[in-house]
Amino acid sequence: MSTLSFSSEVKEELARIIPRKRCCRHAEILGLLKACGSLRLGRDGQSVALEAESAPVARKAFRYMKQLYGVQAQILVRRRRRLRNTNVYMVRTNDAKVVDNLVTELGLNGPEYAQMLSRQEFVRCCSRAFLRGYFLGAGFIAPPGKGHHLELMVSDRDEAEQIASLLDRHGIQAKISRRRSGHLVYLKHAPGIVDFLNLTGAHSALLSYENVRAYKTVRSRVNRLVNMETANLTKVVEASFRQVEDIDLIHRTQGLASLPDHLAGIARLRLDHRDATLEELGQMAEPPVGKSGVNHRMRKIAEIAGRIRQPR
Repeated sequence: MSTLSFSSEVKEELARIIPRKRCCRHAEILGLLKACGSLRLGRDGQSVALEAESAPVARKAFRYMKQLYGVQAQILVRRRRRLRNTNVYMVRTNDAKVVDNLVTELGLNGPEYAQMLSRQEFVRCCSRAFLRGYFLGAGFIAPPGKGHHLELMVSDRDEAEQIASLLDRHGIQAKISRRRSGHLVYLKHAPGIVDFLNLTGAHSALLSYENVRAYKTVRSRVNRLVNMETANLTKVVEASFRQVEDIDLIHRTQGLASLPDHLAGIARLRLDHRDATLEELGQMAEPPVGKSGVNHRMRKIAEIAGRIRQPR
């Protein structure tokens, strides 16, 4: 049995997707860099690095560096000892041409980044890959059955609004919340989460999510039906008990023969069939009576019993 979290399983699935178009691969690594990348200045000059908690995500970034820019990036692994004892994978390159491409051509810095996200051709062609990369770098999804929650951690409010706007153009309504370390773009409704998984290509995860949703929906519906049936049965039993008490009181004090024939008949049927519903009693009557007719007769019997109980 896998020990991976559901969020990690989704990222592993998304990490296996390689877009056919070069522009979409550019968009995906841009999403990764915006989510978990940084510009660094060291002894050997400026470098671009991204940190990921998933080895498949790091391998994908490494592959893109080689495919798109023809360079062999470095992969460094370090152990995170605080909070969780897990590995962190860093993919880094200090190739001047690559750094320049990632900073300027892809718009890692500057206003062209926001303009690119809003272009219709980007939304139509590359936005799926961009959102996939962003989720790989800074996304989380709660496991199915543990509440509906998917989030992307972003650095500032402007970027959060850009991501939310991009999702909105795909019909996914996201909300924004401030956190100490940045902002969250998050989804709290199942349909939006399903649409996000479908949009980014996590189809196996989508099926798992929907299966659990369907199971919970059916279970909830069954529970509601059982509760309704129990409540109805309780109501029938309590009503029958009160009716038998009324009829027994009339029988002991003045006799059932004192009742009009139609009331006496239904009273005797109730004594003989204490668990029957009003509809069933009506079907046994001669001639048969509808449920409302039986209910009317029972109210008349209750009124007679009430008058007997009144002190003289």
